[in-house]
Amino acid sequence: MKTDYSNYTDFYKIFSTSNGYYEACDYLSFQNNRWQGIDKYIDLISRAITDTKKRFGRDKILMVDIGCGAYGWLQRYFSESTSKIICTDSNKDALNQIELLKNPLVETIQDNAFSLEKIFSLGHKFGFIYCGFNMYEGFIDNFLKLTAPGGCIFLMKPKMGDDLILRSLVRNYDILPRYKEITNITANLEKETEVKYWEETFSWKFEDKNTDKLLAAMSVVCLGEQILMTKEQYDIAVDFVRLRTSNDMVFMSQTFALWQAVKKND
Repeated sequence: MKTDYSNYTDFYKIFSTSNGYYEACDYLSFQNNRWQGIDKYIDLISRAITDTKKRFGRDKILMVDIGCGAYGWLQRYFSESTSKIICTDSNKDALNQIELLKNPLVETIQDNAFSLEKIFSLGHKFGFIYCGFNMYEGFIDNFLKLTAPGGCIFLMKPKMGDDLILRSLVRNYDILPRYKEITNITANLEKETEVKYWEETFSWKFEDKNTDKLLAAMSVVCLGEQILMTKEQYDIAVDFVRLRTSNDMVFMSQTFALWQAVKKND
């Protein structure tokens, strides 16, 4: 493993721009068959959508992807199951990437996930709501209001993983409030839905020759906010990655908290 702090800072400059953030997300999660088990995750969402269509007795349901990012899970994999997908994100650059796919079933709306004022103004009740990765307790009340009876809210939030361990090492991040938030999300969903909660662990692999690029991407995406690590923090991070390196490959893992919540009849 060869590393160099100046090389790390050069990658950080690239990733710390608005468009660069989504390049970093893509690098960390999806490039080069990086996500080990992505097919299983897609299948979990697919099963939830199939169950929802059966409850409605329809082949097409109205969906919304909250905080869709540049990837857009619903429009990427599940267009055949929808009458329309609304992709919403606070970042216009992410929505621009969604629009490049020119899917006629997709409408993009720039909106804040904590308020969703523009989504509410449409007057829709959704059959399927998806929100993953950047999902917070403060979203739940609005999700419940937007879901049609029998509709499904499918949520994913990282609970524990190497990214969060790195955050704790270089930023003194306290993991316990995250556990409490996950418990509160379940409790809030149970007010109006039948909730299935479970956890899944996945891994990602990277070539160790790109350790500086990996750390730069994690500095932008995984540390709570964009943080250019000091040389001391960088050295800690390099040692952290070294412990996860075998046969010239770096393996990172993450455990997801998952919810499949079905809205009760009014």
